[in-house]
Amino acid sequence: MEEKFTINTKTFSLKRLKHILETKDLLPGRVILKENIDQQFNILESAGLKSMYDLLEAIKNKKRLANFAEENGIDIEYLTILKREAASYISKPARIKDIPGMDKELVGILEENGLKNSKEYWIKMFAKKNREKFAVDNNLNSDCLTELIMLCDVLRMAGVGPLFARILLDVGLDSATKFLSFTPEETFRIVTAYLADSDYANVKLGLKDMVYCFELAKELPVVDLEI
Repeated sequence: MEEKFTINTKTFSLKRLKHILETKDLLPGRVILKENIDQQFNILESAGLKSMYDLLEAIKNKKRLANFAEENGIDIEYLTILKREAASYISKPARIKDIPGMDKELVGILEENGLKNSKEYWIKMFAKKNREKFAVDNNLNSDCLTELIMLCDVLRMAGVGPLFARILLDVGLDSATKFLSFTPEETFRIVTAYLADSDYANVKLGLKDMVYCFELAKELPVVDLEI
């Protein structure tokens, strides 16, 4: 299951990456990636790079990055920031204790069993039988374990942190698959309406945030949660 937790960089094309960069609101320090983007990506493709995997392998360390920049006549600063941006599309595990609403006693039991983050839990507890056994062994209600597997599934989506995962679960978007069954515009309306009358009224999410999450979620391996 580990290989299904995040995107497959080998099938994530540079064309997709370029499209996201062109349409995404980049952090101030990464706006440089939009400059001469056609020329920059033409250089990458001319060097034989077709996927995000190819890109990250070609510039995986400082030596390779510097050599690639010199050999292909591309700015080293641009490559450094591009590497940082591309790597951010690969889902990073979130600490379970950071998810709003988590029971401290449950968190403690999970940590005692080596389950401290969303990736560890998603891999080990994906199968329903595993959650049922864990519930019996630890005298737990299996409902809390089911809720957590749904939270961990939406946390597979790049751009989704612990708070956003809780919000998505609260509005019924309890898996990456269900998230993708709505358009970004529909999800934005649902979430915005919910936030206005919730404890998270100060949370600000824009339509472009939804589009970004949606675009990257489409690259996740398709899995059906065992609920």
